Amino acid sequence: MKRDNYQIGDLLIKMSNQQTHVITAIRETAKREYGSVGSIRKEYQLYGRFWRVRDRQREHRWVSDVALRAEFHRP
Repeated sequence: MKRDNYQIGDLLIKMSNQQTHVITAIRETAKREYGSVGSIRKEYQLYGRFWRVRDRQREHRWVSDVALRAEFHRP
């Protein structure tokens, strides 16, 4: 069951702190989607500010598709 179809270059906003992030890369994982035989889960590389960064610089991080749907929304 596909909820969202994210693409490289999509702008996302984190719901908890309203920080902007951009999808810079997409990769498939070895995991299968729950309840689906043919669907493979994806990970998205996000560029933006993350709360654990001490010097408040922007960085890239890989985020799973489930976490992306739960923590971010498109404007």
